[in-house]
Amino acid sequence: MKTVTHHLRKLCFAGSICFALLYLPIFTITAFAQGLKIEAPLQPVDGTFQQAATIHPSEPTSISTASDEARCFVKFRRNSSSLTNITTLLKSNALLIQKSITESVNTARLPASSLASSAMRSNAVKIISERVLALETITQIKPELVSADQECAGGINRLFVLHAHDKTALSQLMADLENNGDIEYIEPEQTRHSRLLPISAAFDDKNTPSLTQSANDQYFSYQWSLANTGQRIASVMSAGKAGADINILNAWGITTGSSNIIVAMIDTGVPNLTSTASFDFSNRYVSAYNFALKTTDATDDDGHGSNIASIIGALGNNGRLVAGINWQSRLMPLKVSTSRGSIPNTLLVQAITYAANQGARVINMSLGGTNFSNAERDALRYAASKGCISVAAMGNDNTGTPDYPAAFSTDPTTNVIAVGATDNVDRRCNPFVIGSQSSGGSNFGSHISFTAPGNAILGIGSNGTSLSYYSGTSQATPMVTGIISLLLSARPSMQFKDVFNALKAGARDMVGLASEDTPGWDPYYGWGRVDAYRSLAYLTTGIQESESTANQQTLVYPNPASSVLYVNLPPHPKEAIKLSLVDLFGRTIIEHTALPSVSRDEFDISLLAAGAYRIVLTRSSGVETLPAFIVH
Repeated sequence: MKTVTHHLRKLCFAGSICFALLYLPIFTITAFAQGLKIEAPLQPVDGTFQQAATIHPSEPTSISTASDEARCFVKFRRNSSSLTNITTLLKSNALLIQKSITESVNTARLPASSLASSAMRSNAVKIISERVLALETITQIKPELVSADQECAGGINRLFVLHAHDKTALSQLMADLENNGDIEYIEPEQTRHSRLLPISAAFDDKNTPSLTQSANDQYFSYQWSLANTGQRIASVMSAGKAGADINILNAWGITTGSSNIIVAMIDTGVPNLTSTASFDFSNRYVSAYNFALKTTDATDDDGHGSNIASIIGALGNNGRLVAGINWQSRLMPLKVSTSRGSIPNTLLVQAITYAANQGARVINMSLGGTNFSNAERDALRYAASKGCISVAAMGNDNTGTPDYPAAFSTDPTTNVIAVGATDNVDRRCNPFVIGSQSSGGSNFGSHISFTAPGNAILGIGSNGTSLSYYSGTSQATPMVTGIISLLLSARPSMQFKDVFNALKAGARDMVGLASEDTPGWDPYYGWGRVDAYRSLAYLTTGIQESESTANQQTLVYPNPASSVLYVNLPPHPKEAIKLSLVDLFGRTIIEHTALPSVSRDEFDISLLAAGAYRIVLTRSSGVETLPAFIVH
């Protein structure tokens, strides 16, 4: 304890910017699906971590890691004397704190010596000063956050972390403060364990499935979640069902993303940008931060976060490895765990508020746990006030027990979307299966919003060159996150309700077991399995396409097309059909007439400008626009 005290004395000076990492934290949240993994041997990472230019604070090199230290959240009531005293301290140290105002992570840690000063007269602060090592702010120190008068959404400016000497001191402190009039709530960190699914198999690329429509990425045909033609993936999963995917090929005809949209990923990190990994993520990382070690190095040493990042944003159609959903948007890696370790929710709460302050529009959280947390809800409310949409995993225990933060989807002030997982035949994953091994099941319940593919999802490993299969709602979640980022890329002004309505309008209903996937919303699929193209088309037309119309997408092929485009025509034995190739503005580019009973027509598009087009059929019964956008 003498050594610990020595370190703390070095750290506790007015305005110090630091945060104590506990290697044995008490409250933890973990990624769901790491156990279902197939990965080639990882290679050493010797490159430097590359990200968009962002200045970060200089953290003290000596940080307390005392294993007996304990922490809890405390939120003071608005206009309480304790809050006034604490904000006075923050303001008195403003010169030191504000020197980092342009930096990204500058929480303030007020040592016990400051809290015990003669200026501190309120009862709550006196109790705190006798028991704690320090009191730490949750979010960045900005002028509006050091004012007792200025209220932030979720009251996040009134939320602090207490660092106590040990569990006993923390327990006594919480008991003394529980009914204190200055305290809105006080809650401890509580332990949650990693949810590992103990099944795996070897990656096998000897029997590569073939696709008639595809991006040119080396292993795109293994990405059944993006383009499912019923292909079988050897040693991993049996034959699927055509169309049991997120319909991304047609979606890319509308948009492949925008660099104006930032997607935050709270996870284990991302691939280091070595020369080989840079093809997929180069110049895309922005405001990366490692909340566990207080550095800007968010390099993944686990693999789970890299898989998530590649699902959301690996560059597609570049001839290597796999394709992500969004090829252009910037990615904000926020590392809160290492090597599948536990995640203290103090780090999670900090990461959520940080993402909101740094301009993220979407936050991916492939993590969770069963205990409710007021602090997490407040952080999500704060993020929602900044325009963030948070996407969270339902969990992998085949249970209806609420899991947080996904279960906050029932609170409309949090902007949370909860995601369950489906397999390659559109059934709820129950269990998750890889080869002959199986485990767990996608959770269900009254808080589920949507489902997305989540079984045997191929992604890039932590070294940026290997490939890994993961299964779980952890993988279904970034599918929805990626689609949301495409929707925002197409229409940046959209708010949460607009995005939710677009996802709902595009979702495929009644595709799973009839006993679970009932008409409309149900507790197993929510509003249905997401469909990227149908949601984007809803933005363009404002019309929700019927299932019968959407199923006609196979009439147009190949897609993308470079020279000749073929159109399989519906039956028309007694009348001619006029076919028009139109651009996104509805202008007719090419027009043909198909005589009665002709079953196929073709268009020479070799000389057309690159872009997206649609086919319009005109006959006596009316005008019909085929739903598929053709990428040229």
